Amino acid sequence: MCNLGKKCTDEGVIKKKLALAQQTGTLIGIYNDKENTRAFFAGFICAMDNEFVLLAHVQSGGLYDGFILLELSSIYRIEKNTLYLQKIERLYAFNNQHHLTFIQKTLPTVQETLSFAKENSFVVSIQLLRSGYDDVIGIVKELEGEHLTINELDEYGKSLGEVIVDIRTITQIACDTEDEHPIGQLINLEK
Repeated sequence: MCNLGKKCTDEGVIKKKLALAQQTGTLIGIYNDKENTRAFFAGFICAMDNEFVLLAHVQSGGLYDGFILLELSSIYRIEKNTLYLQKIERLYAFNNQHHLTFIQKTLPTVQETLSFAKENSFVVSIQLLRSGYDDVIGIVKELEGEHLTINELDEYGKSLGEVIVDIRTITQIACDTEDEHPIGQLINLEK
């Protein structure tokens, strides 16, 4: 049995604990970087399927930080109710922060996340094939079957052209976080 706060290796147990956190609206910490075991994502579970979990990400100071989509199989540790997470949750409430409501429909979570990003014109950073890098950064232009077309952007919000990605190769998505948000703001300044 895996207790929250302890290392977890059984995906079924992790998925059950994440589902419980989603049902109760509990802020949790998710560890998935085996190269940096001190790093984690804090936030609220928005959606989940058998492959991915979508987290409404919250910065350490309790501020909104977009959404993070993680492979369920990459998660090796989860935490809840630690003093650090309680601090983040208190600051989130104190700062009157909130995330847009994500409504899980019928598509797999990865496709729902991309649709959500497209509908809200959010900049996304996409990791492919567990590379550990942001392989594609940009605005979702089109979702067609198993393929995604992105208007790739540089750090200044300038278009680098279109990129087509096989959705099945996506292993992580960051959406409107502190890394992508400034790029979105630069795009809006040009309008």
